[in-house]
Amino acid sequence: MTESNNQELAGWDERDWEDLLDDVVDRSIIPIVGSELLTIEVEGAKFPLYRVLAEKLAQRLRLPAKPLRDSRTLNNVVCDYVSADRTRNTIDRVYGRLCEVFAELAPEPPPTLVKLAEIRHLQLFLTTTPDPLLRNAINSVRFGGVDGTATLSFTPREPDDLPRQYSSLESPTVYHLLGSLSKIPDQFVVSDEDLLEFFFRLQGAANRLPNFFDALGDNHLLFLGGTFSDWLARLFLRTAKRLRLSEKKSYDLLTADGLESDANLVLFLRTFASKTRIEIRDPIAFVDELHRRWIARHGSLPRAGTPPYIPPPSRMPNDAIFISYASEDIEAVRRLKTALDTAGLPVWFDKDHLMAGSDWEDEIERNIQRSILFLPVISNHTQKFLHNVYFRAEWNFADTIARRSDQSAAFIVPVMLDALPQDALFVPTSFRRKQFEHIPQGVPSPEFAEQLRHLSDAAKERRRRPTELVTP
Repeated sequence: MTESNNQELAGWDERDWEDLLDDVVDRSIIPIVGSELLTIEVEGAKFPLYRVLAEKLAQRLRLPAKPLRDSRTLNNVVCDYVSADRTRNTIDRVYGRLCEVFAELAPEPPPTLVKLAEIRHLQLFLTTTPDPLLRNAINSVRFGGVDGTATLSFTPREPDDLPRQYSSLESPTVYHLLGSLSKIPDQFVVSDEDLLEFFFRLQGAANRLPNFFDALGDNHLLFLGGTFSDWLARLFLRTAKRLRLSEKKSYDLLTADGLESDANLVLFLRTFASKTRIEIRDPIAFVDELHRRWIARHGSLPRAGTPPYIPPPSRMPNDAIFISYASEDIEAVRRLKTALDTAGLPVWFDKDHLMAGSDWEDEIERNIQRSILFLPVISNHTQKFLHNVYFRAEWNFADTIARRSDQSAAFIVPVMLDALPQDALFVPTSFRRKQFEHIPQGVPSPEFAEQLRHLSDAAKERRRRPTELVTP
């Protein structure tokens, strides 16, 4: 590429930055984070994180060591490992070994990810790396370390869709475009063969992931780093936009210092996707500048004294406390969840009250069975509704589980929002034998939160214990 072209492509002015910031505020920018943004310090020098991981993986697989200044990639390591002994070395071993290496290295989110997380108008982040560092950065900056970020992944077999339309997302969401760390093979990209398979499956996934592809097609994609090579970049843009690139009406932005040497890609985009902007500069420097300008316009994130409410994830986590409630009590339930989140207790409730039917009933029953404790929230509202309401179906199923279980083991822990006579409550039989905790407006006492912690720990210990066989 000629020097004049270089200047033409890199020649941003104040108006360009102001337009980009306006689109960030409008939540129409979706960043796609490449591995170039992830760095780590080793012996006083800064290196790309995935180069360090590749070298440590090579050592774990007993391959010859190389200096970190060499640009060794994970794909290089996989190829060297398989080629070293094709009869014994299988690629399936690599996934688990890389997970172990990452856990031992235990990197902190790099400053660039923290700056991205501080731009609070960014709501949906795509990442091409399998690690949890972007999620950790958002949790640290926006939620004081509590896990308030939804995490989804594309995998060839079971890709995740966004739970709802992008404009309706309640939580910041990280979508792992190339899978997330797992010891199970084929769950994330390590080799070029994995990358090819993921792209092949992604091209045919639009009908299965309507919310995800609507988000990509209707908004501006901000590529931070040379995530994909020439043809993969073309294929991804075409797949994401779902129309010929020459017909694309809205802009996308690619920023990477490696684009200068990718003349074919630049020529293609300038010719057939002229709405795609190209900024040839270090993507870390680009994020630094975007962050600086955003802070100048909007100020730093406030460090609130009161923890924020974090909506529950679409899928219930393991060993969670299940809250069952009348929809009229949702504000109190949010305060209850926030308090228990702050106490470090995993909490889940059906925030959408999905449409009833066999699928909903099966899913709710599975979640109640998996839950560590069941908290029915009793109020003046629950006293009014006796039939054809979601929470009563949940209560009845929890009651069935309790009656079939060890009566000395706590599972149902009723709470009351309003001062109600216990003998006049419309609740299942098993509830009546319990002590009801009064939590006005959904705010529990520290002592009750600690009690739930003890009950939760005891329930986990019972689950870990092998079932004893009783002999006559």
